[in-house]
Amino acid sequence: MDNADAAPPPLAAPAPAEPGAPGEPEVDDGAAVTAQQPAPTSAATEWNPVVVSATTLSVLAAAAGAGALTFRGARAQQARIAAARAEFLGGGGGAR
Repeated sequence: MDNADAAPPPLAAPAPAEPGAPGEPEVDDGAAVTAQQPAPTSAATEWNPVVVSATTLSVLAAAAGAGALTFRGARAQQARIAAARAEFLGGGGGAR
């Protein structure tokens, strides 16, 4: 027999992966996760009354300003509608 006609030798089985090798999922029992999380700070949960008051007042001022501009725009629109109505329908005192 010739070597060109022979079947190639079978491939060897892959070696078992080492624990912690790249591409392998790590087994976690939960202890490492809790150890890595930082402790919550108390400063994040405290409320400063000055900051809260200033923020509330600024939001109220912005809302009042927006409301004033909206009211002003609505009044101007009503005036334009009244002027167009008067022009289209006439002065209202014409002969019939």
